Amino acid sequence: MLASLQDAVGRRNAILQAIAHGAAAMVALPDWRAGIDDLLGRLGVAAGVSRVYLFEVHEVAGQGLAQTCRHDWAAPGLAPLVGDPRNTDEKLVGADPTLTNWTERRRRGELIQGLTRDLSGFLREDFEYQRILSFVSVPILVDGVWWGHLGFDDCESERVWSELELDVLKTAAALIAGAVERSRAAGVLRTSEALKSAMLDTALDCVITIDDGGRVVEFNRAAERTFGWRRETVIGLSLAEVIVPPEMRGPHEAGLGRYLASGETRVLGSRIEVEGMRSDGSRMPLELAITEVPTAEGRFFTAYLRDITERRQARARLERMAYFDAVTGLPNRAQLLKRVAERQAASGSPWIVAVELMRFGSLKTGLGTAFADTLLCALTARLADCLDGGAVLARTGDRQLAILGTGKGAEETARRLDQALYDSFHLDGRTVFMTASCGVAAGEAEPEALLRNAELACERAVEAGGGTCLYDETMHAAQLDRLSLETDLRRAIDDGDQIWVAYQPIVALPDGRLAGFEALVRWDHPTRGRVPPGIFIPIAEVTGLIVPLGRLVLNRACHQMVRWTAMRGQGAEPLFMSINLSARQLGDRDLLDTVAEALAESGVDPAQVKLELTETAAMSHAGETIGLLWQLKALGLRLSIDDFGTGYSSLSYLHRFPVDSLKVDREPGHGPDHRRSRPSAEAGGHRRRNRNGGGREAAVRHGLRLRPGLPVQRAAAAAGGGRLDHRARKCRAGDIADLINRRWAFARQGERRHPASTFRPRCRRRPSAEADLR
Repeated sequence: MLASLQDAVGRRNAILQAIAHGAAAMVALPDWRAGIDDLLGRLGVAAGVSRVYLFEVHEVAGQGLAQTCRHDWAAPGLAPLVGDPRNTDEKLVGADPTLTNWTERRRRGELIQGLTRDLSGFLREDFEYQRILSFVSVPILVDGVWWGHLGFDDCESERVWSELELDVLKTAAALIAGAVERSRAAGVLRTSEALKSAMLDTALDCVITIDDGGRVVEFNRAAERTFGWRRETVIGLSLAEVIVPPEMRGPHEAGLGRYLASGETRVLGSRIEVEGMRSDGSRMPLELAITEVPTAEGRFFTAYLRDITERRQARARLERMAYFDAVTGLPNRAQLLKRVAERQAASGSPWIVAVELMRFGSLKTGLGTAFADTLLCALTARLADCLDGGAVLARTGDRQLAILGTGKGAEETARRLDQALYDSFHLDGRTVFMTASCGVAAGEAEPEALLRNAELACERAVEAGGGTCLYDETMHAAQLDRLSLETDLRRAIDDGDQIWVAYQPIVALPDGRLAGFEALVRWDHPTRGRVPPGIFIPIAEVTGLIVPLGRLVLNRACHQMVRWTAMRGQGAEPLFMSINLSARQLGDRDLLDTVAEALAESGVDPAQVKLELTETAAMSHAGETIGLLWQLKALGLRLSIDDFGTGYSSLSYLHRFPVDSLKVDREPGHGPDHRRSRPSAEAGGHRRRNRNGGGREAAVRHGLRLRPGLPVQRAAAAAGGGRLDHRARKCRAGDIADLINRRWAFARQGERRHPASTFRPRCRRRPSAEADLR
């Protein structure tokens, strides 16, 4: 937009210069028509059009009002209009409706512009014949009566004229009108004044003309309004004393003298920005363009000036929007990086403390953006008060801040921030406590890298639950490795070959009957080898990849359940497949459709599929989760809550959830509502055979209580050697086939057993218990 405005201003100035030359020529010539062709040519070049023409209206006997092209200028390759029968004695009223309408509008002094493709009838045919694409015509009124019009045709493009350009075209028309009046009145002086007045008084910009002595000889109305001087007051005064600030008067006069003596100029013919002074001594920014007008009376210089105060203010507003936060007024990320670069250039040793405001996002969601903005302003004001004078506080994200300092004191600054947030905030009748995590980085890294390092350290502090963390190089390497792993995981999920499902056998106590399996996802990376679930599952959760990953596991587990069910003997109790759901999957709008499609495509009995979700996932959005669980339950599935007791719910809340079983992660009595928890936790279920702490489950039947190191004795009929815990490991589907119809025996606590046949968990975690609620 600024570029197009500048182009329009440039064309306007060029047209004004052409008008100035034309005015001087017409004044010098006894007949204005002798100089009109030169004027039209200058206007055509300055305006960048294909043709400029002058039509005069007159009466034709027996026909009425008509028009004839008297003068024209055309670009090379275009036929002239003068002498063309189509443009000689052209009837204006009755020949074409559009032309009749234009005639009435021109009588009223209205400017006409448009595109040929928008015309019709005879007028369109005539314009297309002349290869006109767009046009504008300015009526010429002499003594208030329509005399003719000045036209501009563009045969190269469909041009839209700006208001600035149209204003100067009106000035050109006024110039010709003045010339006609001069011819009629035969008064050269009077005509000259009329032409000059028409040009200057209609100009939007200040037009000031000085002689070679620097004295003002012309001062138009726009200049009067802009500078606060009356024309009659400044005529004959030195321009330097009128509008030039005192400290610039010497250079101004020296520049004029240098140009007059040698022709050397630094401003003539170019557009520059300068500072001007009003009559009251106040100052303003100006855009200045100067042209020389040689005449028989001497050398004159015309300055075109425009007050660009609003433009400067708009530029300052845009710069502030680009470099400062709109809510707090603090420097934003881009401005902070500029400050870092400045301090590094000044041979400083900058450091950055990155700050993550904990729970700010949830406060914003719960209490609204307006309250969050008020809180943020109060918080940053408090933090700014505790900083040293040279420190810079910036807002680098929605809930991220950063402090830039130099020298030492980064850790001390982090400590002050923590202390500043200790007291609560009292806003709009609410009391709010805020906490923050900090990351500190220093060194000679590039500004962006230094800020990134501080933010990496801050992320590490957030993951650790808060506090302050100092950056070291391993963090960046770990971040890059994590990003690489994320990319590889996306490809692995799309490809599917690297991802496989391990199946954990679940055995009923105490008869050793195989009850089912738990499906557990595994990833064999082509170069890294087996990637632990504790590494890639959190990445999948954060990035949302857990949704397609969970879909893949669900589909494979359902198909596998169908194959194993077919391998069971006649009359065997059906097995079940336990599949985990994450909180992110529960938030997936397509989860219900995904599960239904997996059941339908695999053909598995829905009663053989158990979906497990953690207590935390179930309770995080309990209202929405309950509705979804009932919809899943309607498909015929079994539902289970895993690790019950690790969150904040109680058994008294469970009647709202359509779950079939719980997996209690603690000994009864350690969770909320423990008195009601104990009987349910000790009521029958299954024990999963697993050496690792994350997969152990047991059910208590017939008075058998769970204890760490509960002995499990391998049945004598079991084939093969080795300890039972080898068999209990999570296996690929192909390794499960010989276990489908096997039965194991479990010894009660205190019974004799051979050490080699004992399964004793290696993890110190308490074993969990699954309580059947059906």
